[in-house]
Amino acid sequence: MGKTITKNELYNLLIKNAYNVWRLSLQNTGTGIKAFNYLRDIKEGDCVLEISSTSRKSCDSTRFGELVKIEIGENEYSTVYHIRTITGKVITWSNAEFIKVSKNILRGGDF
Repeated sequence: MGKTITKNELYNLLIKNAYNVWRLSLQNTGTGIKAFNYLRDIKEGDCVLEISSTSRKSCDSTRFGELVKIEIGENEYSTVYHIRTITGKVITWSNAEFIKVSKNILRGGDF
């Protein structure tokens, strides 16, 4: 019998897989474009992943969660995002980029 996966390992796998879906959506194909449009169409209540600071490991515990509020700014850099992480803490992000994480991954996602 194999090793039991920890919650932290599962969380990290989720982040890595969601980011890989994002990278695949950047392909200039019909499916890639459809996936890109789906992933970028975020709204309050969606599960989201912050992708603009993926190289900063210090952000890993705060980059995934439910988008609870968007405060639209004058431009894309002044928009403020509030996400509830899996620990229940609400984190505020600005000057950040998010993608939607499908809640229907087991049936092939939404695109």
